[in-house]
Amino acid sequence: MCTDLLHQIHWGMFCHLMDWFTAMLKSLYDIRTANQYLDQFDKRFATIPSFTGIKKFPKGIGER
Repeated sequence: MCTDLLHQIHWGMFCHLMDWFTAMLKSLYDIRTANQYLDQFDKRFATIPSFTGIKKFPKGIGER
């Protein structure tokens, strides 16, 4: 039960931070430039090597 709660809190915080980060980029840059930065961010997450117990993001993390 605690693991599920911790997972929900972690995922909720991560989604909130990604929404905030995306909104910040889109407020600072034109939409094309912001999307280029977000695509680069996704590519960098996709290249993180696998480690035991750490989630892999082979397609990046963005959902735009």
